[in-house]
Amino acid sequence: MTVELPSRPLDPTELVGMAPAQPAPGESMLAIPVPEDILAMPAMSMTRIERLPAIERVKLLDATMPTPDLSFPGAVPLLGEHLLAARGERSRILVIDDHPEIVRVIERLLAPQHDVYTANNGEEGLQKVRDVRPALVISDVMMPKLSGFQLVEQLRKDPDFERLPVLLLTARADGRDRVRGLRRGASDYLVKPFLPEELKARVGNLLRAQHYESYLTRLNEELATKSSSLETRVHGFFIDTVRTLVAAIDAKDFYTGGHSERVSYFAVRIAEHMKLARPLLRTIELGALLHDVGKIGIPDKVLNKPGALTLEEIEVIRQHTVLGGKILEKSPELAELRRFALHHHERWDGGGYPDRLRGDDIPPSVRVVSVADCWDAMVSDRIYRAGMEPRIAAEKVSKLGGSQFDPAVVEAMMEIWPELELPPNLRPLKPRTSPVENRQGPRVSECGEVYEVHN
Repeated sequence: MTVELPSRPLDPTELVGMAPAQPAPGESMLAIPVPEDILAMPAMSMTRIERLPAIERVKLLDATMPTPDLSFPGAVPLLGEHLLAARGERSRILVIDDHPEIVRVIERLLAPQHDVYTANNGEEGLQKVRDVRPALVISDVMMPKLSGFQLVEQLRKDPDFERLPVLLLTARADGRDRVRGLRRGASDYLVKPFLPEELKARVGNLLRAQHYESYLTRLNEELATKSSSLETRVHGFFIDTVRTLVAAIDAKDFYTGGHSERVSYFAVRIAEHMKLARPLLRTIELGALLHDVGKIGIPDKVLNKPGALTLEEIEVIRQHTVLGGKILEKSPELAELRRFALHHHERWDGGGYPDRLRGDDIPPSVRVVSVADCWDAMVSDRIYRAGMEPRIAAEKVSKLGGSQFDPAVVEAMMEIWPELELPPNLRPLKPRTSPVENRQGPRVSECGEVYEVHN
């Protein structure tokens, strides 16, 4: 059906109203005050509008709403007219409505500051959102194929558009409808009839909020990057400090020089093969470096004694686990590593020390370090014996799964030992003298662990 509009120019103070004689549920109505700059545009000199469904008459309505004064002190500038213009940017806005005349009026209101795209129904609008990727969507609520409510729900389910601002238009002033739309994810609501200034203000507010949110997101990403970089540097300084301490400990015994560094290397390789979480790898790296920190309090004459140890000397060496735990618990940064110093000589069967922990009671990360500690002790020269060939060490370690060590860790070690090769900086130096083969006995295991009785 064709509806005739008056051919005379419209006065800027007049509202253009389009509505059914008796609005049915779901039908929309438009009433927009048309300013002079819009009326002066050639496209607005039309004398007729074709195919307006459900519209039976067009009438001129006297203006009943005063134009708000947006120039009061403290008024927030519209983003589209000021901020983006100053930055030389234009936002993409998608207008979705099944009434072409509404789309045209909104387009002319926003086109001076924004790139406006249009769609005639919800389905077309949803596809254009994916194609155009707008900064803002303005959508009617009641549309064929896909309503504004359904459109918002679809967008909020899509990770790419879950935060896309959506301004819903409706002819219904019922607050329950507005609440319904907002609960489904709409960013704002505009009730027809509305003033051009109100539309532009709401658009500006939504774009400004989105701009600030994007800006904050970028700042957070940059902060996260810088924080990560700083954390990496701090961790590096921390590791260097720990390694300096470990070097001082290892220097007490030529034969065990570099032992803690090698244990750390082997432990991380085992943990990686077991696919342990990355944060746990870092903990294992540090824990392995500090597992023997308690030896700093053990007299050199006991640590470096080539002959058989007395029962008293055995007890002194065993105390390095307890002493190490006490040293680490005094530092908030190192306290979580206390378990490595305290429990790396516990056994899977409960026969270890100092607390005789058994099986799963031994922390999983410590079980990894225990195997790495034993492996390095076996293949390295000690003052009381020469190091074993890796093949022989592997055979011996494989037999200790289920008794001394966690079977799962031993299994992982058996799978990777042929490929284990120390970096040049971790390879042990040749001893000045040959090892004295007289300390191996019933009180010292092949891993170098000291027990009163070793079965």
